[in-house]
Amino acid sequence: MELTVDWLVGFMIFSIAVSSAFYYFIASIGYPPPSIPPSISGELFPSTQLEIREISPHAYLITSGERQVYVRVVILSPRGEALVLKGATPLILPRAGFIVAFSGSAVAYAGTPPRDVTFYISRHGVFTRPMEIPYVKISNGVVSVHPSASLGEFRAPQYGLPILINGTLFRVVSRE
Repeated sequence: MELTVDWLVGFMIFSIAVSSAFYYFIASIGYPPPSIPPSISGELFPSTQLEIREISPHAYLITSGERQVYVRVVILSPRGEALVLKGATPLILPRAGFIVAFSGSAVAYAGTPPRDVTFYISRHGVFTRPMEIPYVKISNGVVSVHPSASLGEFRAPQYGLPILINGTLFRVVSRE
């Protein structure tokens, strides 16, 4: 019994000594700088402009201008069911009652919104209260997008590092 307790105490002291030495060794050599993917190191990504167009009586096309972006789409059927899809633009979707597309801080919608109800749609689905920004509020068939302001260039003390704000990636363009 004494031998087991002695061995356990010795092992605990040894473990604390090794972990402390490892911690101070890592702190003394410094941490590596955060890695930045080469595709985003020198670019500014402003808010994406999404567009939903009807391409046939049975399909919608989601586009984002000249570049391909990742979108999340919430589809509301006339029966009241919600479906969340992910994809890259250009994206072709079957025609539904109401479609909302999210990419970064950009929001686009098409179709006829449900009436006589109030709810909120975010990139993760349908909710009874706002859960995240951006979101779409539907109140008695009236659609409003929040926030309605788009992000742009800004000044910050850390020059040159990409910053993620509300799902949109920016690069600081000048110092304060």
